[in-house]
Amino acid sequence: MTVNQYTGHIALILSCMFVGIVSNQATIHAELIRGMTHSLLQATLLYALLRLCASIYLIRYSIVLLIVITFFVQLTYHSTLTINIIVNIINASNHDIINFGQHHVIEILITSGITLILALAPFPKSTLITYSVSAIGFSYLLVPLLLQLPHVYQNSAYQDYLDKGGSRSYSNSFYTIEYTLYKLSPRLPLFSTLIAISDTINLYYIQTKTTLSLAPTYPNNTSLPLCTIDMIPYNSQSITAKTVDLFTFKYTTLSIINR
Repeated sequence: MTVNQYTGHIALILSCMFVGIVSNQATIHAELIRGMTHSLLQATLLYALLRLCASIYLIRYSIVLLIVITFFVQLTYHSTLTINIIVNIINASNHDIINFGQHHVIEILITSGITLILALAPFPKSTLITYSVSAIGFSYLLVPLLLQLPHVYQNSAYQDYLDKGGSRSYSNSFYTIEYTLYKLSPRLPLFSTLIAISDTINLYYIQTKTTLSLAPTYPNNTSLPLCTIDMIPYNSQSITAKTVDLFTFKYTTLSIINR
């Protein structure tokens, strides 16, 4: 490697470590050694993912995008991405966007720098390094979950996840995969970002495909009214903390209707 390539690779490693520290900031504040250990192992996992996909640019840039979104939300909101945050961003006015940018100039600049480094930094051609960091990173991600098998898919939390998800009309296999990502997300927050994006898309799909009203109708000229529920178009509603409650309510309503 040339001096510039070596410098770029060091910058990449430091960027992964910084992303890991920001993602585990709450744990670091509560317990420094444990938090720093998680940060280091998570940085190793991120580095391994980027290294494995270094030559497949579409996948690498997709992973970089997920990392950057997750990192920026952690940096500004101090939490993982949620459907509430996404909807607030989508419905934000130009004034809100300008005001947000003015208050988070430093975070935006840091995120921009991290993005360039993760997307463009070179990797040394070493199979040994690739296998080593991949083994460490994926062990950190998967081993804790594997040690919980089969209990993790037999407890009340898993069944509750399936019951709440059933109203979206997907299969149990889909929700098993999503539940697995949910269980892995504390060690790889990118999964939380994926779940939040998926839920938001599904919410808007339901909004555009579902027409509900509270006015009673009388099907087939019978005397028994059939009540449906009418709701204000989602895009017309104000930005409030009730977004998630609305999301849950709509799924529950659809579940009742489908029975």
